[in-house]
Amino acid sequence: MPQGSFEFSRLQILVSRRVSPFISGLLSTKLLFLAVLPALLLAGPGPVRAETDETTLFMNGYQAHLQGENDKAIATLNEVIKKYPKGKMTDLALYWLGKTYVKVGRPQDAIQAFRTLKTKHPKSAMAPLASEQLARLEKEQVAALPPSKEPSADKPPEGLAPPTRLVPERKVEPERPAPPPPVVAKKEPPPAPEKKEPIAKATPPPAPKPAVVAKPPAVAKIEEPPQAPPVKEAKPPRDGGAVKPEDRPAEPAGKEKKEPERVAKAPVKPKPAKPSIEAPSKEEKQRAAADHRRKAIESYEKIVQAAPASPEAARARKRLAALGVREKPPTPAKPAVLARKEPPLHAPQPGESVFLVVERVAGVEIGGAPPGLTSIPGETVTIPFDVANKGNGDDAFVLTSTLPPAYQAVFFHDAAGTGQVRAGEPSVTETPRLAMGLKTRFLLRARLPIELLDGARQTFEIKASSKSDPTVSQAAPVALTSSAPSLRGVFALDRKTVKPGEAVSYTLTVQNAGSANARLARVVVSYPGSLSLSSAGPAATSADPLTHVASWDLDLLAPRDRKALRLDFRVREDALADQDLVVRAVLQSAQGEPVVSVVSAAAKVESVAGVRVAGIDAPRTVFPRETIFIPFTLKNTGNGPDKFSVRAQGDSGSVSVYEDKNRDGVRQPDEPEVETTRTLNPQEEVSLLASLTVPADEPDARRQAIRVVAASERTRSATAEAARLIVVSRPIVTIATQMASKEGVPGKVFSYQLVCTNTGTSPARRVTISESLPPELEFVDSQPRPGRVDGQRLAWEIADLGSGQKEVLTVGVRVKRGIPAGTAVRKATSVRYTDLRDQVYE
Repeated sequence: MPQGSFEFSRLQILVSRRVSPFISGLLSTKLLFLAVLPALLLAGPGPVRAETDETTLFMNGYQAHLQGENDKAIATLNEVIKKYPKGKMTDLALYWLGKTYVKVGRPQDAIQAFRTLKTKHPKSAMAPLASEQLARLEKEQVAALPPSKEPSADKPPEGLAPPTRLVPERKVEPERPAPPPPVVAKKEPPPAPEKKEPIAKATPPPAPKPAVVAKPPAVAKIEEPPQAPPVKEAKPPRDGGAVKPEDRPAEPAGKEKKEPERVAKAPVKPKPAKPSIEAPSKEEKQRAAADHRRKAIESYEKIVQAAPASPEAARARKRLAALGVREKPPTPAKPAVLARKEPPLHAPQPGESVFLVVERVAGVEIGGAPPGLTSIPGETVTIPFDVANKGNGDDAFVLTSTLPPAYQAVFFHDAAGTGQVRAGEPSVTETPRLAMGLKTRFLLRARLPIELLDGARQTFEIKASSKSDPTVSQAAPVALTSSAPSLRGVFALDRKTVKPGEAVSYTLTVQNAGSANARLARVVVSYPGSLSLSSAGPAATSADPLTHVASWDLDLLAPRDRKALRLDFRVREDALADQDLVVRAVLQSAQGEPVVSVVSAAAKVESVAGVRVAGIDAPRTVFPRETIFIPFTLKNTGNGPDKFSVRAQGDSGSVSVYEDKNRDGVRQPDEPEVETTRTLNPQEEVSLLASLTVPADEPDARRQAIRVVAASERTRSATAEAARLIVVSRPIVTIATQMASKEGVPGKVFSYQLVCTNTGTSPARRVTISESLPPELEFVDSQPRPGRVDGQRLAWEIADLGSGQKEVLTVGVRVKRGIPAGTAVRKATSVRYTDLRDQVYE
């Protein structure tokens, strides 16, 4: 049963001809308030503007009661009663507080709440309902007492007939007009007058003949003839429902016909006289009618002020107009309070007796949704569907979908039926309130995630749930399929092995294997540094030789279409041996497809040996007996590791080769002589020293070449040679004697000159000229004077004598007397000097 409605489907109707018209009117008015109350409290879904904070607080407690949050309802309703003891909602709060206490099994607290309502608010429209609840609770407490403690009035006197059996509610027509003798009814505690239900009057039947109706909503007692007093009805189940057929005791056939005879034969005791009920006067009737009219007007005005836009408010305005009452201006509203709105119950007309109220049944149907849609990732898809109210009352429905959050699903109301979402239209999460049988159209808009692959399928449900009964819902299955481009690529290579300096070509074929056009696809190719891009066809959109990257932009590539890209490269000279030249491509789609990488086959670089030997080009000057070290460099110009054999030779002697580890040009003790180099990597070089000792007798200004030859051990044909020219330089000092006449007269002085000349290419240092005079001659003087005179021995010293320079020494001597004529006189002259490296020459 929907929350907030009252259960009338099992209401029992007690028939009595002695009920006065005044009581019948009172009961009808009570049922009027019973119908108005849910309309006042549950004016429909949507925001309701509360008149006061008291109304807001009460509605919170009432909603908690409806939703089963009993502890919250008790706390909130008690707060209303304490904060607003004389407020407009205090009577309602007391009533629903008592109802909540009943739900949680606290009858004593419920009785206290209902008694407080009757005592402090006797004129409230809820007072009759509180009386009914109070009477029912007190009766249940009495029934729960042990048999020994039950009131004696509950025990039927001896000889009385048992209570009459209950049958489904129908008028029972007797077969014969014979009236049975009077039967005294079982005494019961007098119930509260508010417990009376609307009484239906029936004409006395001539004979009891039961008739059964399918699915009876209520039960009634068999009526007695007019002469007989009323018979006490059987006690119904506590839940107020009808007696189930399976709960009745089995009876033999024809028992219904014998029932009057059994009752007639039963012993009867005189029935005590009932106190007479005085009929109300005309003034009392008018006063009661005026009171009923005032309460009805108050109820209608509350409905209009609480929910002015609801259907119940419209009906309340019509009733007020029929009563001749003008509508009050709306009270300034406070901030809106969201409250659940349950299906309304239609208020009966004043004075109208209610037999039952049809129970609210929710129903919903979703239709018109396509079973499947196909869309491109990153684009928005709109799914139309219809929602129909299949219930028996106005209802609204909550819209949900099971799409993952990545799809960003939202709902829109397609009131115009265009199938498109208008600009600026707000999204919705529920339908407007739909009348019974009404259908309206909605749109579900979703955006496919851009990373979806081609053919990806997402199944989900569009669900509509009733707001009046959330357990009622229906779902429509839908499937979304992604249609996206799918780029694939493959490389083709024209040769598998290459050498440095050779050309090689790669061809990339790009294909769209998807089901949608590939727009603005991009191809980025990266190649190793050992390759140099010569050309591309078609021409690349951009190419950067520094980063070794080339790219192409493809505007459109239809499904199953292909496009070939050719790249021509040249292998660089420094490409290493056994290197794999691999070209990579990246395919990027604008639709968000994951990046696709394509790798080509490898082109292997063949091994190539190479060597280079270099020396200084300028000639080098050397001196006799000098040991020299001539530097050379050897470089591996091949594309792989290699060793090289080294040999050196000269024109005038053997040459040794050493590795110059510290590259200082001078052989160190730890630098070994080499015939084969260590393993050199590509482009690695080593420093060498060619060592040679110049012979002492090497003539001045002689030129000769020192050669170094290197050969690869991997490829003997790979050789290299370098030569270094050396020039021998030495000083050559000569002494020549010059004189005017070679005849000497004894006793006379004559002079001669010593001419010292350096005819060598190198300066002479510390030149010493020695002159030894024979005994026949006597030294007189010289210019310059000799540095040393030792008897007949004279010596001169010249510090430096450059190349081509000469010095003249003049010596004066006298021929001794007594020397026979014709005597040949001979002298001795010698020279001693050093070169720049202090090597002595004589």
